[in-house]
Amino acid sequence: MPETYRAAISGEDVYVRVVGQAGMRNVPTLDVFLRNEIEAGARWVCIDLSACTGMDSTFMGTMVGFHRRLQEGDGDRPAGLVVVNPGASNRKLLDMLGLSAVVPVVDRCQAPDVRFVPLAVADVVSPETRTQLIQEAHEHLVALSAENQVKFGPFLEALRKDIQGRT
Repeated sequence: MPETYRAAISGEDVYVRVVGQAGMRNVPTLDVFLRNEIEAGARWVCIDLSACTGMDSTFMGTMVGFHRRLQEGDGDRPAGLVVVNPGASNRKLLDMLGLSAVVPVVDRCQAPDVRFVPLAVADVVSPETRTQLIQEAHEHLVALSAENQVKFGPFLEALRKDIQGRT
C-alpha cells in the first residue's frame, strides 16, 4: 500500500499530511498515531489535505472525533483539529457532510517549516477493532446533522448488528 500519512510534531502541535486516499483501510494508522500524540500532550492537530486524492466518510468522521476529543481535554487552554488545503473536491465533501460547520477549514495555508516523516503503518488490526473505528467515525457524522442520520443511519445499524453477531 502506498504511503498515506506523513507527520511532524512541534511542541504541542501535530501536523499530518494525507498523501493519496484516506479512508477506512488506513484510518487505523491515523487513529493510533493521534491517540498516542494526544495522550502525550498534543493540543492542536493540523490535517493537510493538499496531497489527498480522496477521502471517505470513515476518515471524515474520525477527524470530527479527534476534534471533539481535543476540545474536551484540558479546558484551561484551547485545543482542537484544523483542516487545511482541502482543494475543491475535498472541500465539497467536508461541506456536504457538515464537517466545515464544526471543524475549522482553511482553504489555503502554507505548512510551517517542519520535517514530515512517514507514519508507521499500524499493526494489523482485528476486524472487530476496524468495525469499531468505522462505527465511531459514523456516529460522529450522524451527530452533525439530520441529513447525515438519513445517509448513515442504516449503515450504522448494520454495523451494530455485525458487532452484536460477533460477541
